[in-house]
Amino acid sequence: MLLIVSNSGDATADRACGSLRAQGVPHCRLDTDTYPHNVGVTMDAERSSLSLVDGRVDLESVTAVWWRRPVPPVMVGSDPAVAAWTAAEAHAALDAVLRTVPRERFVNHPDANRGAERKPLVLRSGAGAELMIPSWLITNDVEEAQSFAAVHGEVVVKALVAGRIDQTRSLWTTQAGP
Repeated sequence: MLLIVSNSGDATADRACGSLRAQGVPHCRLDTDTYPHNVGVTMDAERSSLSLVDGRVDLESVTAVWWRRPVPPVMVGSDPAVAAWTAAEAHAALDAVLRTVPRERFVNHPDANRGAERKPLVLRSGAGAELMIPSWLITNDVEEAQSFAAVHGEVVVKALVAGRIDQTRSLWTTQAGP
């Protein structure tokens, strides 16, 4: 059984599920934006499972997890502190349940994703492994950025963490001149 962990707005996961369904590949999808309201988690010393719209999934039967684009749970309520606490507890419960699936069964294990998100460390690691890494600079110093661009000509500007600022604004990878 393949478990796809994503969000309900992920069109790529939609297409993958359609293809898997057409090929008769057993799979289920966990859209984390519907958790915990429409998704149940259960875990004890012997078993762990998810209750999804399509039914219950014993995680011991999961042979692979595609960690696609999950989002953390969001809780709303009149008390912001309680909503934040509830969201953190829900996230911790889901994380614990999913970690009962052996790490080697994950494609993009969450810990590996977090490591890959540290772009400066990835760049340094690549250079240390003697991979061909283009010249790069991370700075908040305008003069340093201008000097770098003057030496290298056209450069690429990229966010360190995420390109999406909110529903209407983004900073995607962009070419910039000197």
